[in-house]
Amino acid sequence: MQKNLCIFKPQELEMMINGIPFVDVKDWELNTYYRGNYTKDSSVIRWFWKIVREMSQEDLSRLLKFCTGSSRTPVDGFR
Repeated sequence: MQKNLCIFKPQELEMMINGIPFVDVKDWELNTYYRGNYTKDSSVIRWFWKIVREMSQEDLSRLLKFCTGSSRTPVDGFR
């Protein structure tokens, strides 16, 4: 008698490989590091996040793909 040794459900495995389809802007913003003369308090950075917070999930996925090469959030979030 053979037991089913499945560790993950198909949906869980897909999420582990592809990431989460939802983009959490707050998590993304909190885990973003800035270089050069930019800080989280720079005017341009504040404007950027203001615009990003107003985007739809579809547009957020496109922006994330442009920035990272993937349209999905990593399983562990942006940390």
